[in-house]
Amino acid sequence: MNIETIKENVNASTYIGHEKRKFNVEGEVNVPDIKPDILSIINVSGRAYVTNKEIVDGRVKVDGTVDVFIIYLSDDEQSTLRGINNTFSYTEYIDLPGVTNDAFLKTKCESGPLECKVINGRKLNVKCPVSVDIDAAKEQKCEIGKDIADDRNVELKKENVNFKTLHTCKCDKTSINENINLNDDCKPIGEILRSTIQIVGQDYKMSYNKILAKAEAIIKIIYIADDDKNSVETFEAKVPVMGFIDVDGLTDDMEVSIDYNVKSFCVKPVYQDLKATAISVDSEIEICALIYNKVKFDVISDLYCVDKKLEAEYGQIQVMQNNVNSNEKIEINQDLLIPELDTLKILNIDATPVITEINILDGKLALEGNIEFNILYYKNDKNVLENKKMELPFQQVVKIPELKSNMQPQVNVEACDIEYKSVGGNQEQIRLNMNVSVTNNEVRNVNTVKNVEITDEELPKMPSIVVYYVKVDDTLWKIAKKFRTTVNELKELNSLTDETIYPNQEIIIMNRKVTDKAESLL
Repeated sequence: MNIETIKENVNASTYIGHEKRKFNVEGEVNVPDIKPDILSIINVSGRAYVTNKEIVDGRVKVDGTVDVFIIYLSDDEQSTLRGINNTFSYTEYIDLPGVTNDAFLKTKCESGPLECKVINGRKLNVKCPVSVDIDAAKEQKCEIGKDIADDRNVELKKENVNFKTLHTCKCDKTSINENINLNDDCKPIGEILRSTIQIVGQDYKMSYNKILAKAEAIIKIIYIADDDKNSVETFEAKVPVMGFIDVDGLTDDMEVSIDYNVKSFCVKPVYQDLKATAISVDSEIEICALIYNKVKFDVISDLYCVDKKLEAEYGQIQVMQNNVNSNEKIEINQDLLIPELDTLKILNIDATPVITEINILDGKLALEGNIEFNILYYKNDKNVLENKKMELPFQQVVKIPELKSNMQPQVNVEACDIEYKSVGGNQEQIRLNMNVSVTNNEVRNVNTVKNVEITDEELPKMPSIVVYYVKVDDTLWKIAKKFRTTVNELKELNSLTDETIYPNQEIIIMNRKVTDKAESLL
């Protein structure tokens, strides 16, 4: 006889997986006709962007660009510093098992130290290491068994399942289009050698079916001054980044994840009274918001009948639980000893954290690695511009209460807000912040009952009383199901206040027919 199973259809987000692809973007750079030949390379740097992502033929197609900045010493009588800017495009196909056209994607792009080789005085070969992180998830319709219409002495095990389902994925574009004046103590710009942008301080607010995304763009340039000495100078500015994302049905209890993706960036000098005393900044920034509903359901994960044979058809649903989504800031203050560095002036320091070891503890994340510094500076000797690379080891412990030792989270570390000052003796006082983002997308497989049938087949006879010794993986539910009794009866007979049991613990089990007969005589 079939017993009706009360079912409900729900939408659930399931995590497909994560993939990190490292590759090189390589190409040749020609010196513009208006600039002199290359004598030597002083500094080379770059920044990688993702401009588009899509799923093509079961693979993730990533399009992007790499902006390259080269500072070199000219091979002419003046031996002046000059700059070359170039942009390379790339397309990469990345295999991600299980990805489908209806999946939604999150990407993060980083570039490593560039390699630059001089082919001749007018041509260079540049190689830029690029890494792209991809996370993929999708929505699925699931049928869950919530209850049965007729209990018929059927014991039910219900499991409370917390998961999330995608409400919507919305992206909006914002831009920076403004002129920024140099500081009063800055020299006018002759030529911009390098420009960078970094998005920090990401935050958001929700109200009236809108998400207000807020962040800050740190814009920094290195330039040749328009003066008699053609000195190299730096300038930094902070610009607010804001965007409104319309979301129908937005509520305060929804979970929101915001990503910022710089799609283009350009800085040019602005002339005022024949002097370049300002810069124009043009940047297109994509703001993507993933909005999730938090869902709770009681699901029948197991059942049995105490007096008749029961056959059940089980199914399995896969749900995603993002139980850790943390962004923490680490402040590092340390003296950096720079041997053989006779500095007159440090122009710029780039810092790149390289994580060598990650230890996951309950409530803590232990990081160990090195910070790679790229230092651009003037030597005391004849005011010569040089570049030096160094490493500084670090160890940090970050408190994240939701973190558990059995998790395998994704960890990203990025340096920002770098400050430095000389403290004498070839030492620089370095202060920087490292943004540590930790995400753990846990995929949980949940058993659920699809169909139930009870037969009139006679069950094997049970002893009147059984003394059972608990095994390592036993639960009261498993024991009750095995001996066709109930959890409550086991608790009452053995004076248990909860369902906690221990290996080798003695459990008394009485045949329910004997129990029923005894109760009828009372």
